[in-house]
Amino acid sequence: MGTFYVGWLDPLMCEGHWIPEMIEIAGGRELIGRAGEYGAEVSWERVREAAPDAIFIAPCSFDVSRTLQEVGLLEQLPGWRDVPAVRSGRVFAADSAYFVTPGPRIVEGVRILARALHPQRFRDPLPAERLAVRREGPDGSIRWEPYV
Repeated sequence: MGTFYVGWLDPLMCEGHWIPEMIEIAGGRELIGRAGEYGAEVSWERVREAAPDAIFIAPCSFDVSRTLQEVGLLEQLPGWRDVPAVRSGRVFAADSAYFVTPGPRIVEGVRILARALHPQRFRDPLPAERLAVRREGPDGSIRWEPYV
């Protein structure tokens, strides 16, 4: 599943280092960030062209609640609603501590990614504060709810 991991919102940045490998282990494929490289600024147009099936928003040092305070920056971008991940309801806000801090905690990060990317295969619940999912109502209303 084509995935884009948002490492920062303004400027928009992809993430490298070990995060693309975590996504691969979880059954996805990072479309923009590269393993072993630094995170880098990326244009919104490049993200749109990549057409990710899933987007994980976890700016460095942000927990879920802080990410949700800033996520409007993405939702204002032109063509946001046309991205496959947005249309299919696969946009997630995650606690970056499970991805950007090297150590045993990244194992939980892989579990979070796998649960979100493949809910039919990984059904064990997650603590509510680790991941939220964007939901859009039939009337166009948007809400974020814990992905457990």
